[in-house]
Amino acid sequence: MRTSTRRLGTSTSASAAVLFLGLLAAPATYAGTAFASSPGAGGTADAGKTTGRHCAVNVDTEAVSCYATFREAIAKATGGRITDGPEEARTAAADAAFERQVNTASTSAAAPAATTLISIEYQHPDYKGETRSMYGTRGSCTSGATYKRADIRTLYADWNDKISSFKGQSGCRVNHYEHSNYGGAQTGYKSAMKDMGLMEDKTTSLRWAK
Repeated sequence: MRTSTRRLGTSTSASAAVLFLGLLAAPATYAGTAFASSPGAGGTADAGKTTGRHCAVNVDTEAVSCYATFREAIAKATGGRITDGPEEARTAAADAAFERQVNTASTSAAAPAATTLISIEYQHPDYKGETRSMYGTRGSCTSGATYKRADIRTLYADWNDKISSFKGQSGCRVNHYEHSNYGGAQTGYKSAMKDMGLMEDKTTSLRWAK
């Protein structure tokens, strides 16, 4: 027992001290689960890009492209019409100039329909964390287009119950549903929610409309 005590007083205690100091220095992190980094059963990887914190997801074709930066994901979701978007996803939620860019891109006669950004879904409350920039092929909600996904797991693997805030785009309001096929609790159609309350980390299906 004395030999064991001496060991604890030297190398073991030193290791414990280093571990303790490392824990003190580590930044606090959100307790939620990270988004998956591969498409769902129905989703298709676009150009091999299936990893990254920020993804562009076509809700009609189910194509998924993921990038290291939010700016790159927005460029993809807008068909390359917005290449100078905010670097930080949270900044976009309060950026009036960015909102104008999106609306202009979605209503331009020269813009292909597939470039319509319809919402940005965030991993954490207050527009933080990883993002999914959702876009479609039938124009903006301002022009009367509507979109829906009966089960978002078909778009992106392990994405069920991960959305904690969102911002509608191109005139779209978004309804988040607790279960697949638009069942269970819901947020109601909202243009944005920085805190989803009881619906935080509960979304399984989505609808977009004016």
